[in-house]
Amino acid sequence: MRRDDLLALDEAKLAELATRGHVKKAVKELEAGRGPTIEVEADGTVVAVTEDATVRLTPGSALRDTSCTCPAPKVCRHRVMAVLAYGQAHGGDADEPAARWSPAAFDDADVEALLGKWAWRRALDRQRRGYVATVSRAEEVPIAELPTCTVRFLVPDGLSYARCDCEAGVKCEHIALAVWAFRQADERHPDAPKATVEVGGGATIEASSLDAALELTRELLLDGAVGSGAALGARFARAKKPLGEAKLLWPRMICEDLEETLTSYAGRAATYHPTRVGELLTELHARARASAHEGEIPARVVLGLDEPEETALEHLRLVSLGCRLTREALEEGSYRARADVYLADPDTRAVLVLQTAWTVGEADVGAALARRHVRKDLPLGTLARGQVVTKAAKRRANQALTLAADRRGLTRTSVTPQRGEWDLFGAPLFVDDFATLAAELRDAPPRYVRPRLLAERVRVLAVEEVGDVAYDPGAQVLRARLRGRDDSSVTLLLTHSAAAPKAIDALVDAFEKGVRYVSGEVWREGDEVRVSPIGVVTDRVVALDLEAPTGKGELPTGFGSFAPEPIHELLLEARALLDRGAHAGMRHVTDAWRDELRGVAARLASAGLSGCAERAQAVHARLAGRLGGDAEAEEALAAAWLDASLRLRLALEAG
Repeated sequence: MRRDDLLALDEAKLAELATRGHVKKAVKELEAGRGPTIEVEADGTVVAVTEDATVRLTPGSALRDTSCTCPAPKVCRHRVMAVLAYGQAHGGDADEPAARWSPAAFDDADVEALLGKWAWRRALDRQRRGYVATVSRAEEVPIAELPTCTVRFLVPDGLSYARCDCEAGVKCEHIALAVWAFRQADERHPDAPKATVEVGGGATIEASSLDAALELTRELLLDGAVGSGAALGARFARAKKPLGEAKLLWPRMICEDLEETLTSYAGRAATYHPTRVGELLTELHARARASAHEGEIPARVVLGLDEPEETALEHLRLVSLGCRLTREALEEGSYRARADVYLADPDTRAVLVLQTAWTVGEADVGAALARRHVRKDLPLGTLARGQVVTKAAKRRANQALTLAADRRGLTRTSVTPQRGEWDLFGAPLFVDDFATLAAELRDAPPRYVRPRLLAERVRVLAVEEVGDVAYDPGAQVLRARLRGRDDSSVTLLLTHSAAAPKAIDALVDAFEKGVRYVSGEVWREGDEVRVSPIGVVTDRVVALDLEAPTGKGELPTGFGSFAPEPIHELLLEARALLDRGAHAGMRHVTDAWRDELRGVAARLASAGLSGCAERAQAVHARLAGRLGGDAEAEEALAAAWLDASLRLRLALEAG
């Protein structure tokens, strides 16, 4: 009897079920000729005997539930070596693995038998309440992304090999939820490589839960950041309370971000920018509007209904993609510096963000911050260039990562160097075909209806060639053309930052050495894909914001071949104008601002952007008369601004 489930377990999958260290040791033992003797019993049980242990791999059992005579409590190297040895002995007889299969084939009886009574009951309860999942069937390993975790089905027809990244890891209720999600997706979207589905009970969202937040949005828009005034905390508390009671996480987080932004303006923080206020006001309006209509994305996804605040994760290995530094002035001579370290999970391809902040002095920038500690015994520089193994991680709904500590104050987290082999990531995180990336960004739903994930746009780009490098000293921006294996290109843009003054020099040094991979946030701008780099790999991992360059590469000044696109520049100008209005308060805009809006609307119409032009004209028309405290007129003005702002931002996102 051939064990196809064992033959389907390669080294990468075994590393998920055990540890990468166990896999490496097992491979070395086999290469040295110290592998086990293999026998297969009539019922398919594989018996592997080594000098110090005997393993019995019984059919239908998860690897961790098979027996080994060694004292290890979990999957040991003997079990791993037994699987690899069986594959070497019988792999030639195996059929080619199916290109695509679906976990929907597992029936409920099998799932219940695997999970046990209590996990099965928890799954049924969650199904009755309803949930949303995104399933991916594009590769050999089907994946279900649930609100709290990610489930991977490693072996076709092998339910016991399903792995979840929650704290339990195996035999949890999430496996049942993932199976049901695949059934729903196979029924509704049978040909889509990736689909988002709602399973079980429908979303029960009280529209009134959003009323207080939307009313506050209108007040802030009319009064502006300038007139937001005192009692800001109390006003936001009233708006956030019904959102918390209704478990609408994304609108609540928007309110939290908006409150923080306005507080930073009141404190005269240098990081405040009117665009951020306009962005948040528009997003809250957009999510409320989208949730009121039946669309491709369920309302509970748009509003983050029942998204967990925090999820404890199982044993994790995370590979750092670099770090981004920001800072804002506090009082004279002191600053608040923040570091965002981007950590990618090779198994789920999710990117988590570890955020840390310190109060620092004027000279604490760039490489000086690399010596700061993120946690006990975790220097920022080591973390940003290394890889993390942790047994004490928690993930927030927005993919923010926290590292907990035990009672003795130990983080149960270790950091080791990495070699920058970023091709170990799969799609969509890893990109070596830039044309495919452009199509993915073009076809993605608007970000106002997607979950609010911190690193949603982060990708790892495989670079074949770097060309057309140019530095604009006026804007302090370095641009470069990155070419992929398909000869398509993306444009890299790195803007000078006071928090990381040597990042541009470090990137030029990296170009001279030869860049293999670039990590960064990607987006569409016009017909092009742009990337803002976080880290690069040459002969080592380079965390750009933390580097102290040793080279003396000169910056090639000028625009090179990077001519700005007139339509895109016009959309940016129109958006900035509306954001200035929101900053000042639409009740208080000047005649000069109104005249400028009328001119921009005319130019939008001349450029063929009729939808944007009509909405800009509608804002101007609402301002033509005197508001005079007329509540209806003011509400209509706020609605016109929000409509225009949303249209402009969607046009910019669509490219």
